[in-house]
Amino acid sequence: MTRMVAISIIGPVKQIPFTGPIILFIGIFIYPMKRVVDMEKVVRNVFLLDFYGSLLTEHQRNVLDMHYNNDFSLAEISELMNISRQGVHDTIKRSNKILNKYEQKLGLVNRYMRLKKDNDRMLKIVKKLQLYFKEKDNMEDVQEELKQLYQYIASVLEFDNGECS
Repeated sequence: MTRMVAISIIGPVKQIPFTGPIILFIGIFIYPMKRVVDMEKVVRNVFLLDFYGSLLTEHQRNVLDMHYNNDFSLAEISELMNISRQGVHDTIKRSNKILNKYEQKLGLVNRYMRLKKDNDRMLKIVKKLQLYFKEKDNMEDVQEELKQLYQYIASVLEFDNGECS
């Protein structure tokens, strides 16, 4: 049976057809595609919670926080919150639906992701230019300007070497 899997070699995830068991090599991870898609959905839900969580009720926010940020199972949350497992499931579904409606109307997460991507591109370009001008004679002024530009771009979304801090 051939199925799609995602491979990450300490970098971007690649999709390939794969037959056989899931394998783990040092530095190479092979995941079933469903797991990768689920992780992307979880990451998006975490962003939605971060951006719009204050618009939820305290109960909804707590359940989602335990589920996404603390990786609690539905059973663990139900025990801690003293509600049924089905109640936790319903709260998560309902809260995610609310968060997605906010995102559909306001678009803050999509805008942030686009800005982050653009910011990463600008930082890479500035780094390349810094390396280029570093090799040239009498380019100290240009090098200093590029350094200041890099620091400004990095501070716009509080980035440190392309990673959100």
